[in-house]
Amino acid sequence: MTGREPAAASASRKRHLAARRRRDDAARRTVGVGVWVVAFYIVLDYGKPQLYLPFLQYLKLGLWAPLLGTAVLILRRPHPLPREGKVILWILAGMAVVIPFSDNPRVAFNTVFTLLQMMLAGPWVLMTTVDDVRKLRVLLWTYVWVGALQVVQGILRGGTGIGGYFVDENDLCMLAATVAPIAYFLGSTASGVAGRVAGFTVLVLSVLSGVATFSRGGFLAMIAVGLYVVLRSRRPAATLAVIAVALILVYPLVPVEWYDEMKTIDSAHEYGDTGAVRIYMWKVAWKVFLHNPVLGVGANNLGRELPEFEDPRSGQRPLWGRACHSLYLTLLSETGVVGTALWAALLVCCFAATTGAGRRVKDLIASDATGPASASVAAGRQLFGACRGLEAAMVGFLAAGVFLTINYYPVMWTLVAFMSATRVVLANEPALSAAREGPRGAVESRAASGGAGTGA
Repeated sequence: MTGREPAAASASRKRHLAARRRRDDAARRTVGVGVWVVAFYIVLDYGKPQLYLPFLQYLKLGLWAPLLGTAVLILRRPHPLPREGKVILWILAGMAVVIPFSDNPRVAFNTVFTLLQMMLAGPWVLMTTVDDVRKLRVLLWTYVWVGALQVVQGILRGGTGIGGYFVDENDLCMLAATVAPIAYFLGSTASGVAGRVAGFTVLVLSVLSGVATFSRGGFLAMIAVGLYVVLRSRRPAATLAVIAVALILVYPLVPVEWYDEMKTIDSAHEYGDTGAVRIYMWKVAWKVFLHNPVLGVGANNLGRELPEFEDPRSGQRPLWGRACHSLYLTLLSETGVVGTALWAALLVCCFAATTGAGRRVKDLIASDATGPASASVAAGRQLFGACRGLEAAMVGFLAAGVFLTINYYPVMWTLVAFMSATRVVLANEPALSAAREGPRGAVESRAASGGAGTGA
């Protein structure tokens, strides 16, 4: 072998390594752009800046978000679409199949197309670009701060939002129920005092906003979130103490009328009560489902089908075009058993992602934060907090859905994307290599650090 051959091989190897570095650098840049695109989507869809700055309406920002998201997904996709994203594709496909058979195909098509735009603008980009704890927390804080803007508006406006999805008091309370637990866990796992104070402040504001809405369904959702947070926390006593302090701060600001309103939760026996109206609408929606059990009546078409099954002797005003105030009955009647099964599968996958990630980092959280594994411990605590906060937020959304038609709101889909991203973060975060190895690797990491700490 001549001296030229090793030299040529070395040059080829260098070119190969340089090309790989360029690809990796391009992927990292794309991931960074993807995070900005998702942040833009959250601000646009939740914060509605065009309502504060009317001139923004002329920029057609709603068209830019899905276009930017599509560009990121097509030009460079650092990670393949996870199984949650694929289930969403099946859900959209199932809804699309029913369009020609809907009472109003145009409404069904517009709903499916809007959901597709939403996925392209944010959730799918989030699923494929968020690959470390820092990016995950940045976007979660974005969600929290934009949500905080909405809940503050609710407080100032007497329980209603400024516009968009959350102008109704019930919808605003649902948003508050999802923001509160994420803020709490982000704050509790923050490295500095400022983050802890910020998380606690948003928690208090969310609870106060929920009170301002006078929403009984939202109140029940808040209770569900609080119970879940306490039960799933690593330190239930400390968590309960924080919640108690938040409630003590809110208590002097609660009007007497709020307590009177909450006492009527079980007053559905009176037909003039909104609870009785909802029960009547649920019965009618159930009849719609029984007549269309497999694929349903089509997206956003339930309101057009209700009059066919209502009781003219009920004394209620006509139901045409009205929402039935139930995520679950709307889901059953509009997507049938097939669509409902796909939704259930999506939720199972999401909770499997967060519980799996949380279980893997548990041993890391228990290790000594002052030892060699301190970076791993910090990343583990932060991922654990994100998992628990997202789980509680989804519980709040699902609890609020008992009384609200929120199937096509962005909240669930954004939470799904975040929950799915926790699995990607666990698989790609360098500091969590010990957690990826399973309990054995985590135990070895803890032994190397020389002790056990307080945890998250």
